[in-house]
Amino acid sequence: MFMEKTKGKNSVFLLGRTPSTSREARIAQACSGTNDSEAHEISHFPLFRFQLQSGYNQIMSKRKLPEHGWCFVCGSENPHSIGLTWWVDDQGVLTSEFTLNDAQQGPPHHAHGGASAAILDEAMGLVVWATGLKVAAVNLEVNYLKPLPLHQPLSVEARITQKDERKIFSSGEIKLSDGTTAVNGRGIYVAAPQLFEKTGLILER
Repeated sequence: MFMEKTKGKNSVFLLGRTPSTSREARIAQACSGTNDSEAHEISHFPLFRFQLQSGYNQIMSKRKLPEHGWCFVCGSENPHSIGLTWWVDDQGVLTSEFTLNDAQQGPPHHAHGGASAAILDEAMGLVVWATGLKVAAVNLEVNYLKPLPLHQPLSVEARITQKDERKIFSSGEIKLSDGTTAVNGRGIYVAAPQLFEKTGLILER
């Protein structure tokens, strides 16, 4: 069982499926109290986060997106890749946790602005890919609010903000370990399947 106790609530990470029976619901409910014998059974379920505060509030699941070849940001076959691993939750929010190193340095001990832009571009585009559309950026806007330190835990998230007939708009942000937003941006993406005819990346919706 993975259980994080915070003031006024418990955060429970399940490794399995969404509780669908009354017994599984009782197990989840037990996690808001002190019944560790039932709560221990949670170890049999995957990657669901329960936020419990005075009972059940929400269930959030995440799925890992596949790696794709020589991508500069996340490609497993690229020796110079930044090496991000992506997850998308059932609300369509894309996330990743990562650390930058000397290969991404700009100012001493801090990341190059191009590395930040590349990460945001990948995140904001991939969150659209996760819906089943092969897209490419036609416009990026990046705002640098704070420098990104090297060798420190960082996180990024992205979401779709608007869709119209041809364009899909998304936004993203890179956060420091304390949750402060250091870089944010917006992107406009259009369908471009012809650019990805040979890619092996298939994202199941």
